[in-house]
Amino acid sequence: MSTIRLMMVPLLLALAAPAAAQSGQSRIELEDGSRIFGSVVAVEDGGFVVESPTLGRVRIDAERIRSILPNGGARVPSAGGLDQATTDQVLGLQRQMMGDPQIMSLIGDLQHDPEVMQALADPRLMRAIVGGDLDYLRDDPGFQSLMAHPGIRAIVERVR
Repeated sequence: MSTIRLMMVPLLLALAAPAAAQSGQSRIELEDGSRIFGSVVAVEDGGFVVESPTLGRVRIDAERIRSILPNGGARVPSAGGLDQATTDQVLGLQRQMMGDPQIMSLIGDLQHDPEVMQALADPRLMRAIVGGDLDYLRDDPGFQSLMAHPGIRAIVERVR
């Protein structure tokens, strides 16, 4: 899989976080080693808003987050699931994006883009994103449309 397509997985996970929240909690691992379980409900102002059963609604600065793993960190079975090396690459790209305030701002802006939100409303596409099903994503027209979106292209160019 090309680096550009690999970059899309953590980007789309960040964009899809509020929609993915409906399917279960994420495990947010912080740089200090602690973990928070909850649903990511928004990406705003260089951070994530998380609804946690134990902490309530909290905002976590992106630079404090090591990774965000959907479904409580459990592996989602899929035909094209990510192997460990690819998972490590995705997590590295996710950390790079979360550590860049400009990228976080661009991600926040995309959450208000009707075209992006419509594509992410597709449950099959969401399952493929959350499950790391790169085979499905490679052939999905909704994913191809997202790859061509100017806002997403701007993020991809910044991460290169």
